[in-house]
This record gives sequence, C-alpha cells and structure tokens, in this order.
Amino acid sequence: MNNLVKLICIPALALSILLPLSAAGAESGDKASKQKSVKAKLKEPSKKDLARKKIGVDQSDFMPSANSFGLITSYSLNYDDLQQESRKSVNHRLGVAGTYSFNRSLSTYASLSVSHQTQDEKIVRQNDNDQYHGLSNLNIGAVYSYSPKTEYIVRNSNTLNVSLPLSERSQLDKHIGSLSLTNFMVSPSWNKLSLFSRVQANYLWNTLRFSIVNNDQLNRDWLVAGSLGVNYQVLNSVGIRVSGSADNVRFLDGSWENSFGNRIAIFSNISGFQVFASLSNHSYPENERVDISFYDKYRRIFTVGVTHVF
Repeated sequence: MNNLVKLICIPALALSILLPLSAAGAESGDKASKQKSVKAKLKEPSKKDLARKKIGVDQSDFMPSANSFGLITSYSLNYDDLQQESRKSVNHRLGVAGTYSFNRSLSTYASLSVSHQTQDEKIVRQNDNDQYHGLSNLNIGAVYSYSPKTEYIVRNSNTLNVSLPLSERSQLDKHIGSLSLTNFMVSPSWNKLSLFSRVQANYLWNTLRFSIVNNDQLNRDWLVAGSLGVNYQVLNSVGIRVSGSADNVRFLDGSWENSFGNRIAIFSNISGFQVFASLSNHSYPENERVDISFYDKYRRIFTVGVTHVF
C-alpha cells in the first residue's frame, strides 16, 4: 500500500513543483503583459485555439466543441522489434468512436475497435480456436473539461469510462465489466514547452479468481496508474512528447505489483489528420525499478497511427 501512496503522490507533487516554473513566461510569441496574458487564458477559447489543441495528448482534445455529434476514426499498428520469433508479428487496430457534446465542457462517447495480427503480410491467429479478427470491449463514457482560474493549469479533463465485455478475452475470463476514472491536466506553454499529467484508477469486476486466458494466473481487480510528461511544439503542426509512467496492480489475493515505463512520441497534423509515431519501454513487475529512464533490452515497441475527426 505504501507503493500505491507513492504512485499517487509523487506525480502530483512533481506537478505542483514544476507547473509554476513552466508558467514563468507567457505563450511563445506573445508580446502582451503578464496581466493581459493571464486574463486571456481565463477567457473562452476561440475556434482557432480549439483547432490548435488537436495537436494534444488526451482523448478530450478530439471532442466536438459545441452541442453537436462527432465521429472519430483511428488506425494504428505496433511492432516489437526484439521479439524472438523467426516470423515477427505486427498488431493492427481499427477504431471508431461516436461523440456528442452538450457544450464545450461536457461530452459523451461510445467507442469500439477491431484488431488482428499479421505475419509476412498475412493475417494469422495464435490458436486454431481464435478468431482472425478480434473485437474490443465496448467503451462508453463522459468527459468533463474546464479551464481552472489559475495561471498554472490551462485545462483539466476528467473522464468516466465504463467498459462492457465484448472481447473474446473478457468473455473467456467471464468479466462483468470495468469502471475507470481518469484525470488529465496540462500546463501553459513556456518557450514551446508544456507539462502534462495523467492519473487513472480502474476497477475490473471478475467472476473468476484465476485467468483462463493467462494460463491460470491470478486475476486483478484494481489498477492505479500515473504518468508525467513534457510536450514540445516544434512547429505549428508538429509536437514531441516525452513521458514516464508507473502502474500499480492489485490482485484478488490482496497483493500489489508495480511496473514502470517511458515513452517518446511525435505528433503532426496533416490536412485534418493527426499522425503519430512512438517508442515505448516497459519494465517487468518483478524488477521493481523506479528509474523511468531505463531502456528495455527485451521489448522495443514501435507504434504508428492516424486519427481523423469528422
């Protein structure tokens, strides 16, 4: 439990220390005085500002901005460059989300995705009983975003998500569903740099103590995760993000397990499409490594994707 407390407190403490430093200057290219700059941040964002936020780091960036329906489509693939098999696999995922915005603060969504695995440009499956194309769980949620009346945080987003068990894995393990709450904050920009943090709590409702899919491993109930990172806007339509993360999982026997990760990604807007490429490293839980700058010698996960908002 001490690890859980550290997981929640350390990102929050680091953010409270670093955010005032990031707000020492005004936005890049802004020649106004500090008082005018603060007042401008408290005003309702313009359409131009909202469009610029599409180069963001959070799902709420893609929500409709005013009383309307929206449609978000995405495609991504990831590849482990260090996998030991002679025929290496690539995982593909196609997702779609329908959204409705009541106003600029409150939006709702429902999302679903289909995935498959390829080897040598052919769709494959791990077992003969598996499906070639896998369906994800159905995610339904609401996002509430607002701009706090402070010069240290420009946006605070809170997402409540309910996941219904439609995937083959969830049905085999007889999951009833999961509930998660995510808080996301981003700081003002200083010399094109800004900070962001994300904290999530997720509860998985199981009916089985041991997992059928994971060879009788003990199932979990709680997952608490946190991340802290930096955004750098290289150009008006190109940004780079570097972040570190920590996960804390509680199993049904009451034991906890920690793992850590880091990620570097580049984003760009091209004719209304947001494309990204990322490299991520993840520690193994038994290592208990706190250093988020480590390099994984056994997994090297590359991910590329594209998102479009209609």
